[in-house]
Amino acid sequence: MTSIKPLLIACLTLASLFIASAMNCRTVSALSDTIGQQLAISQAAAENGQWSEAEDALVQAGELWHSHNTYLHITVNHAEIDEAETLFAQMQEYAQQQDLAQYCTTAEQLTLQLQQLKETQQLSIKNIF
Repeated sequence: MTSIKPLLIACLTLASLFIASAMNCRTVSALSDTIGQQLAISQAAAENGQWSEAEDALVQAGELWHSHNTYLHITVNHAEIDEAETLFAQMQEYAQQQDLAQYCTTAEQLTLQLQQLKETQQLSIKNIF
């Protein structure tokens, strides 16, 4: 009976880590998808010359990102977070300047950054090892 306890504890620990990883994957994926949708709305508005709507959607995306800032700093590589925050700031600047080309390019870069963030948090052999 005493030899079963360490094995049981190890199995419970492993199961707990797996569940926590799956929950993290789901959270980061949902966050990335929602922000990506807001960025798509923002980009479409900018392309139609509706800069106030573009900025509103960008602000909503930024607020959602910042509302998860503490969680992301705990679970995600800081370099990835810094890159996304830099791109958010650049988009805001280009929106104020109404620079469509730079705005769309940066929106696409941020969308790719969010996709990469999502992929790095997925449960896969590549990410485990």
